Amino acid sequence: PQCRKAYGTEPGRGLMVEQIISAALWPCKYDCGFRGTGAEVKEHFEGCPDRAVSCLDCGEFVQPSKIHAHYKERGHILFSIKKWPGLNIWSGICTTWSIGDHLKYGSIDTPLSLEDADDFVFVRLWFSEDRLSAMVDVYHVSIARVCKFTCGNTPGKRVTFEVTSRPLCHSRDGRFKDEDSTHGVIFPLAFANKLADGTDVSCSFQLVDIS
Repeated sequence: PQCRKAYGTEPGRGLMVEQIISAALWPCKYDCGFRGTGAEVKEHFEGCPDRAVSCLDCGEFVQPSKIHAHYKERGHILFSIKKWPGLNIWSGICTTWSIGDHLKYGSIDTPLSLEDADDFVFVRLWFSEDRLSAMVDVYHVSIARVCKFTCGNTPGKRVTFEVTSRPLCHSRDGRFKDEDSTHGVIFPLAFANKLADGTDVSCSFQLVDIS
């Protein structure tokens, strides 16, 4: 038998094909090992730990797992922090920021190389769009760690902020917005000016594995 009914303007749907595709498991395009349905893979892409990120120094897109080697190969500035003997704790004094930096930059970024760990941690001091606040945020490549970020020049007047790192693929450029404030620790820049005592603010870091 033949159907003599005219085709409509909309193409016909292959329901069986749609069901097969929606039920199939697809690999992540970043080769991280994740497999899931089409909807699951689409959601996974945004937070995939192997999704390429823009190098903060040269702008080249690099997979997070290769960013540490990229910094070394390109000769980018990379601060090394020392490991405490027998403990999964790293610490070091690595950077400063100057009063007025919040007017010139969206953030001050400090890439850290962890001794004896072959790992990369990225600490960002973000400035708000209204230039009134700063936020400490921390990103990791392989292992989440607690970062204790201490700033201030005078003993007794220093302050320490504690932030848990999140995957490097979640980092972005620019100034921080309200929706970013759920991840880091925010403090008013007027407070930071007091820590500086009229000079640059020195910053030190301590990173601790989450047990």
